[in-house]
Amino acid sequence: MIKYPTEPRNVTESFLNMEREHIDMLNKTLGDIELTKEEERSLIWLCGWETSTLKHVISAFQKVNKAMK
Repeated sequence: MIKYPTEPRNVTESFLNMEREHIDMLNKTLGDIELTKEEERSLIWLCGWETSTLKHVISAFQKVNKAMK
């Protein structure tokens, strides 16, 4: 599960809101799996991209999950 970043950063409130929404989208997809700090950091970085980009990555995750069942 991805946790919201807590360290001070030089970003706008609008960016933080988008990032939180994106983290929520990923958490809904990934569930309660345990992530390394590096994995979590990379996924938080991904949350700074456009919503459409994140949706494409989530779609790929879902396809992999479905194929593994």
